Order: sequence, then structure tokens, then C-alpha cells
Amino acid sequence: MYGILATFTLGPGMRETADKLAEHWEPVLSSLKGFKSATMFGNAETGEYAALTLWKTKEDEEVAIVDTEAAFQRHVGNIA
Repeated sequence: MYGILATFTLGPGMRETADKLAEHWEPVLSSLKGFKSATMFGNAETGEYAALTLWKTKEDEEVAIVDTEAAFQRHVGNIA
């Protein structure tokens, strides 16, 4: 199994926004080949969050990065 750890800052008091972000991205990620799981965690006081995704193969992981990284950064950038 292979993993991706994405860290990002939304700012203090953005827990509800972080939850909505997770709800949006879970079906997107789970539809990709080799997806195993996704876990999001963070600190609502500091507004620092992270998402850990697990993939069946290194190739699946690499394709997921190419397919989602830019869109995820834009999505988070529009919030923060």
C-alpha cells in the first residue's frame, strides 16, 4: 500500500468548512483506481488540517496525484 499525506491551512474556526471539504473529496477520491481509504484530521483552533489517502499501488498513487492535486489546491485556495 502507498500513501499520500496532504497538509493545508484553512485558518482558525474552519472546522465546518473542513468537514464539507472532506465530504466533497471523498467520493472523488474513492472513484479513482486503487483507492483504499481516506482519513482527514486537524486542529480547529489553529486551522491546520491534513488528509491521508491510501492506494493499492505506487502507480495508483501517482495517477491520483496527477489527477487531483491542482484541483484540490484550487479548492482549498478558494476557501482559505
